[in-house]
Amino acid sequence: IPLAPLPPNTEGQPATAFEIEGDRSIAEPGATTQLTAVVRYADGTTRDVTAQAQWRPLDEGLGVISPGLIRAWSYGQHVVQVTYRDGEGAASVNTGVRVGPGDAFLLRVYVGSYSSATPGARVLVRSPAGTFSGVTDERGFVLLPAVGDTTVEVEGDGFGSMTKSVTVTGDQEISFVQ
Repeated sequence: IPLAPLPPNTEGQPATAFEIEGDRSIAEPGATTQLTAVVRYADGTTRDVTAQAQWRPLDEGLGVISPGLIRAWSYGQHVVQVTYRDGEGAASVNTGVRVGPGDAFLLRVYVGSYSSATPGARVLVRSPAGTFSGVTDERGFVLLPAVGDTTVEVEGDGFGSMTKSVTVTGDQEISFVQ
């Protein structure tokens, strides 16, 4: 998203793109990935501006440790906004970062009733991708990885416990409603 044209490189070639490079997937919460901010010029040259760019997560699922070094806090699809300013010119781009095992999809689990959520419910997912656990947020949701034949167990104060079996073939949602 260009905010104002970036200045040309030292040879006078105009900037043609501002891009983020690197692996946009993180296997699990707590792990990191290193991204790079690059300005591309008309003559094919590039300039690494990672250290000069501003890196800002747009949700609580990611954190920025240092320029371009991103730490995952929770499973899911998250977004980092990267802005670079050079003199009067500026560019900004939003880039997605997926947190979860590479072979798994994201299973969004809801726990509650039709009229209210159950925050703090414990959720356990067992699938060929592994066993993962989490706690529902204030809206009654938690995102966990899963693939194939999967068992989901839920237990919450005032909710009791329930188990469901599902086949996960893509990102999807499952609800536990009492």
